[in-house]
Amino acid sequence: MDKPGVEVTSPEMWGLSPSMFHKDWKTFLVHFHNFAALPTTKGRSIESPIFTCNDQKWSLSLYPGGDDFDYSNDIALLFSEACCFAGDDVPGYVSMYLSHRSRGNATATFEMKIINKYGDAMETRRSSNNRLFDITSSNSGWSDIIKVSDILDES
Repeated sequence: MDKPGVEVTSPEMWGLSPSMFHKDWKTFLVHFHNFAALPTTKGRSIESPIFTCNDQKWSLSLYPGGDDFDYSNDIALLFSEACCFAGDDVPGYVSMYLSHRSRGNATATFEMKIINKYGDAMETRRSSNNRLFDITSSNSGWSDIIKVSDILDES
């Protein structure tokens, strides 16, 4: 596929080993086709199709050029998550966020892996346990998760 696109499938469709994933979790593979052709403008996202897990609707947002969120007013939220926000965004990094798309609240513990075209995990991040998604905070993820150049590296 030469044109960028996004699809949600199962890891088995791509021949990925089940041992790569947590055995007791439901696993979805969100495939962003032709990554090199995705826009790298900071703050511009590509949204996955909505998928359902445990009767809740979710989507994944990928920022190929990094996000441009202002975290200066979110100190309490960032502290309580004890998470992986890098503070000031660094140019040339990818950001990823899981978004809750259903009404009401949900809790989730989730893991994101960036997998290269050879099926190798390049980066793995795991959320805090039972992360709350509610009206004030409907997404969670990581800013500056991996360098764009690392994803595009053919070696």
